[in-house]
Amino acid sequence: MKRAIIDLHLEPRVYTIADFLDGPECRHMIARAKTQEMKRATVSGDTDGVISDGRTNDVCWLDHADDPACKRIALKVAGLVGVPLTHAEKFQLIRYGVGKEYKPHFDSFDPSTTSGQRNMKGGGQRIITVLGYLNKVARGGATEFPKLGISIPLSRASCWFSTTACRVRLNGIPSRSMRARRCLRVRNGHSICGSGLNHATCEQRPSA
Repeated sequence: MKRAIIDLHLEPRVYTIADFLDGPECRHMIARAKTQEMKRATVSGDTDGVISDGRTNDVCWLDHADDPACKRIALKVAGLVGVPLTHAEKFQLIRYGVGKEYKPHFDSFDPSTTSGQRNMKGGGQRIITVLGYLNKVARGGATEFPKLGISIPLSRASCWFSTTACRVRLNGIPSRSMRARRCLRVRNGHSICGSGLNHATCEQRPSA
């Protein structure tokens, strides 16, 4: 079944696809997350992930090959964006409770910093971010790109895609306009699934 791509911004590109994931796929990812230990998410530090007031959600990581359903979802994403699955990071299964958020941040890495260099050892620059909303909420929540004037509200089974780094120099300085904020101040809990796709084959990408 063909699904419409809705372009929200062309350069850098941000677009959404409604119902990219079907109901069973969303429920499966949530069920898999429930079998994992969800921990407070961290942000990237110079030597390891660190707790930050700017990111208050919980997260766990899941291999694409964890089971056949996860592999199908991963292949569907890779096929759409035209990047081999070998270049994709593990799934991040993310849970936002009431009032939780991820303040403005960059999904790509700055190679001029120690933390950026540490992260890029595992696969080079992150060039695409894909994020799917897995369940509905009664009210609230969105992903925002403040400098682009874009807000993507929560809608179960929809996914958004964005280029996160310069296309001219894939290992270069990330686009400053791609700063994102997930202001998921929801009435009840919300789950999302995200993955980054990279310039090089992913091997041992740090978890933060």
